Amino acid sequence: LLNYWMYSKLNMILKFHDSDIKPTFAKFVIIWNDFILDVLKKTKNETCEPMSNIVAYEDWKKRKELYEYYVNYDALSDTVKTFPNKCEEFYQYVEGKKELYEYFKKLCTPKGTNRCPEFYDKCEKYDPDIVLPHPYCHNTILHERAPAWRSSLQRENSLSGSETDSDVTDGPMRPDDAPKFSGNPKTVENVGNILLGVVATTMTSGALYRV
Repeated sequence: LLNYWMYSKLNMILKFHDSDIKPTFAKFVIIWNDFILDVLKKTKNETCEPMSNIVAYEDWKKRKELYEYYVNYDALSDTVKTFPNKCEEFYQYVEGKKELYEYFKKLCTPKGTNRCPEFYDKCEKYDPDIVLPHPYCHNTILHERAPAWRSSLQRENSLSGSETDSDVTDGPMRPDDAPKFSGNPKTVENVGNILLGVVATTMTSGALYRV
């Protein structure tokens, strides 16, 4: 994450001088590597190494988003076990990653292509289509989204007009019928930040209690 954070900051700072972004990042990579070899004097598997190939991908923001989701998922999933009232936010966050996963599924087919992120294999098990419905949130989501489903069905029925034989009206509500949330990266990021705030607060409270 440090690599993506640094490259993201450089893009923000040098946004009006974008031709300087890649050369500047390259200088940081050299300094970073020298620090590891000359100061820390540790082997590669004991340190956070610079990822010089970030600059080679125009979709680096998507890669950053995927990696952040992969790193954060377990902590967020554990949070809803303790705070079931956060299930809706959790679902919005995870559902907001569906388009991201569709993008990388296409990019990484066939497997082994050089275009695919090195960490993609680790991310596959967190695909929204796999992790949802969440075992600790399923009933909560069914209850919270029921009014929205009913409203959606009523709108469909009013539009159908004379289609009185439609089985949609009396059919059972299903999780797949839920209104789809926008995959807007900013919205998803905000929801994720809220959930991570809960995680951080919980960890801090636990540490204080032990003290």
